[in-house]
Amino acid sequence: MWMNAREEALKITMGVLFDGCFLNDALKKVSVNEHTAFVTRLSKMTVERSITLDFAIEKASNIKLDKLDRLILGILRISVCQLLYFDIRPAAVCDEAVKLSSKVNHGTYTGYVNAVLRNISERAGQNKNYIAELTRSLPAEKRMSINYSMPQWIVSLFIKEYDEKTAARIFKQFLAEKPLCVRFSEKNYRLYKEKASEKEYEPSEEKASEKDGALENELIEEYILELKEKGISARKGNYAPCALYLEGYSSVNEIPGFDEGVFIVQDESSQVAVYTAAKVFESMQVNAAGKASENEGKAVNALDMCACPGGKTVYLAELLEKMVKEGKASRNKVKISARDLYEEKLAVLKENCSRMKVDCVQAKKQDGTVYVPSDEGAYDIIIADLPCSGFGVIGKKPDIKLRVKEEDIRELSLLQRKILDNAVRYLKKGGVLIYSTCTLTSLEDERNAEYISNSLKLNKTDLRTVLPEYLKDARGAEDGHIRLDPDKNRTDGFFISAFIKP
Repeated sequence: MWMNAREEALKITMGVLFDGCFLNDALKKVSVNEHTAFVTRLSKMTVERSITLDFAIEKASNIKLDKLDRLILGILRISVCQLLYFDIRPAAVCDEAVKLSSKVNHGTYTGYVNAVLRNISERAGQNKNYIAELTRSLPAEKRMSINYSMPQWIVSLFIKEYDEKTAARIFKQFLAEKPLCVRFSEKNYRLYKEKASEKEYEPSEEKASEKDGALENELIEEYILELKEKGISARKGNYAPCALYLEGYSSVNEIPGFDEGVFIVQDESSQVAVYTAAKVFESMQVNAAGKASENEGKAVNALDMCACPGGKTVYLAELLEKMVKEGKASRNKVKISARDLYEEKLAVLKENCSRMKVDCVQAKKQDGTVYVPSDEGAYDIIIADLPCSGFGVIGKKPDIKLRVKEEDIRELSLLQRKILDNAVRYLKKGGVLIYSTCTLTSLEDERNAEYISNSLKLNKTDLRTVLPEYLKDARGAEDGHIRLDPDKNRTDGFFISAFIKP
């Protein structure tokens, strides 16, 4: 069985590192059995540590890596990963690697594989940090590239964006194992409890008297206790009011409440972006209270320009519908248009909307760079969480750092501006635009926020006026936007800015 598991990990990592396959897509196809967790962890860690692994192999090899048979290099990578980062007997790792190399290469490299792995095993056994020792005398950028398994050009970029120490902390956080982040749905939790008890769910009198989010907080605490009884560890997030971090589950769709839409997988940073959109819109309603009669009987029209897989769309729908219900939006209903470029991604979005019981969303295939005349001046809120280099989510998608090239950053920033040009035209006067990315480059983040203000002539909203105190010290807050960083905030890296159309 170990053999089958390692073969599957070899197939996945070969596909990603040699053939350009997407890691997350490959991991969705992992065989479901007692070795699923092992295969998933080994595959992901081999990809994210590939630069470090290649350095270790090269130091122990008498053959240049570019001269090695691809399958043999693949076997060495998954095997060295086990030697350095797994609690498995070195002899077992070496023996299984030799068997696998014999199977795929008819024994030609078995002696070589055994010698390389024994060499690395011996070094690691004497000093777990031997790679750090080997790189100690190297220039800082090269040393960090090897130790944090990061392409050197990205190391240089992050040192420029931050500084050497901060870059190192971010890279270290990318490599840390993380719990699953989900967003709790108060509305669906109530329905879930009603279904379980076969009667209308009523919070206790003490809970029902709570206001301003306190009731929602109590319901989250109740759900946390319910999960604990099932052996699942859960804790609340630090920034988004409905964020939960889960550990100790076997499969996401087996967590209590999944089918009923009690939660949806969504990083806390992404939740903050949507929460920001709702808060800015709510503040605009307060400021325009005298014009409420103009909107009576109308819908809040929102557009999520790059919506898939739907976490932002669903959360925005729930927040806006709650505002309408509580009379905070001077409207009587919500309509959201969710756009994306690919039909298969839109299918996932529709599934998420259905499971989360959101029926105010219309999904449509649309290229954001192509202007749609009928959308001119149509929307009160637009979320432009746009395609980017994705450096903020390297911890979840480590193949990003191997896939994105330095020249892509400039091209992506121009693509973002092309989409933003259309977004501004689609926005009503007085409408709210949220510009966000899941990356950490100023060219895609701050420079594009400046473009929205200076070239597209929208008024930037100071997020310190609408966000809670604990977010007001986020990086960039003094300039009116925020950048959530993996090292400081323990979330995905995320840039968030808000604008009003005059």
